[in-house]
Amino acid sequence: MWWFSNATPVRGLCISDIPLHDATRDLVLMSEQFEADYKLTQNLEVLTDNGIVGFANYCARNNDHKGAMKIVRMLNDLYTAFDVLTDPKRNPNVYKWRGCLSRRYYTVILRFSSIVGFANYCARNNDHKGAMKIVRMLNDLYTAFNVLTDLKRNPNVYKVETVGDKYMAVSGLPEYEVGHAKHISLLALDMMDLSQTVTVDGEPVTTGVPGTINVSEDTYKWLMREDNHDDQFDLTYRGHVSMKGKAEPMQT
Repeated sequence: MWWFSNATPVRGLCISDIPLHDATRDLVLMSEQFEADYKLTQNLEVLTDNGIVGFANYCARNNDHKGAMKIVRMLNDLYTAFDVLTDPKRNPNVYKWRGCLSRRYYTVILRFSSIVGFANYCARNNDHKGAMKIVRMLNDLYTAFNVLTDLKRNPNVYKVETVGDKYMAVSGLPEYEVGHAKHISLLALDMMDLSQTVTVDGEPVTTGVPGTINVSEDTYKWLMREDNHDDQFDLTYRGHVSMKGKAEPMQT
């Protein structure tokens, strides 16, 4: 390198010696900027290792008034450095405001599915060969499910995520859909039919009562409406079922 960040001449050359519109000037300035960013990143890594990874222990060792001020200064230094890196004037490509506004949806229905005995299945296949077996099974199942939720094939439902053996889809957002209950219920029936082709040690990948889909009482009321009715639906009350997040069992 021919000069330092303070423009001290090296080999008799200064930044001012390079013509204003010479590409070399831009290259040198970019190099200087890269070096400064690299040093800042190194400082962030040190601060992160010392302050974030062991933050609980760090606070425990500094639990008096003097220690509290030390923690405040450390966090201030850390987040000040973060702010420098994410400053849009410094790095305009870090993020761009897209003008996204929050919206409230009143008619949305979710579809959850999971694999019965998945935890035990994983416990029985805890070696390398078994892990690959689990991956292939999930890949086959969710690849088939993804075909059903493909936007071109089924624009009325939206796949939200998959976590482990859980598959979540939704109807009614991001666009309002008057027949949301019908569309998600038809999807559930298609998924049930597909799941019969994927087994876990001979057990079909289904939940609840085999060959049936659990729906909430609110969904049932929607399906009884003309704009959500379908002749494929044969609805009967199953009874109350305990549901995560609900204090009382739900009528299904």
